[in-house]
Amino acid sequence: MSKETNLDMKFPLWERRPVEETLETYANWSTRHDDDLTKAGYETPRRIAAVLAEFAQS
Repeated sequence: MSKETNLDMKFPLWERRPVEETLETYANWSTRHDDDLTKAGYETPRRIAAVLAEFAQS
């Protein structure tokens, strides 16, 4: 029952580079970061929120 994902796609920060370049890369990527992860099928934040919501209702 697992959902097919595209998490094997390469994100711009998954490469070693100098700190300055990493900061620039993230600044450029930050506007589409959430959309890219959603398209890749990354659901961990939603799954964590769902579990925490169960405890909040207790």
